[in-house]
Amino acid sequence: MKQKFLLTVLFFCGIFPQLNAQRFRAGISVGPVITDIQGADTRDFDNDFYKVGIAAGGIVNTKLTEQNSFQFEINYVPKGSMQKPDSMNMGYYKLKLNYVEVPFVFRHRMQFTLNKKPRTHLETEIGASLGRMIKFEEIVDNYSQTFGTGNVHKTDISILMGLNYDFNEHFYFGVRYANSVIPALKRNSIDPLFFRFTFNNGNNMVWQLSFHYVFGKTAPIPDDESSAPSPN
Repeated sequence: MKQKFLLTVLFFCGIFPQLNAQRFRAGISVGPVITDIQGADTRDFDNDFYKVGIAAGGIVNTKLTEQNSFQFEINYVPKGSMQKPDSMNMGYYKLKLNYVEVPFVFRHRMQFTLNKKPRTHLETEIGASLGRMIKFEEIVDNYSQTFGTGNVHKTDISILMGLNYDFNEHFYFGVRYANSVIPALKRNSIDPLFFRFTFNNGNNMVWQLSFHYVFGKTAPIPDDESSAPSPN
């Protein structure tokens, strides 16, 4: 599966020249993610976001208007949960759930004035992603509960939102939060005493910081058909 992901990235690299000549622009992204799963910590029932990894992938976007754009991505995203050992150095637990995801994102560039200067570097984004789990691993040290592959949904559907800062036409930085709609852990696998008090039980929760580089130049928005000359 890692080889397939590498081939996907190489495919994105191969289509950069063709995309740059069109209205579509392609690029790459990489950055850290911190993740947790609601209800996976059955020792103190909180969300610590101790699980850290690196996400990477390719992007293709196109401008819809001067302020709005649509973006399609293919990403490798490590998710899961981790519990640090207690004061007796016992109870360490890590759950690795790694996915290949396809997000669909709508981006909106904000325009406002600050200190009498126009600001156009900030963008908001909202969207959804479809993912498929490619790796499951549990690392256990006297932990009170394990889950096993039979208690995991391999398909992930998440909603996401974020904020981007454009440094220039090619490089931008983004902060994104995603929460799964389909629980990663089947809800009957979580402690039922805890399940009664949360709607988000078993769901992936992901904070992602990404550095993006987009190749080529922004193509102009084509004129409306109404502005085109009438045929003779």
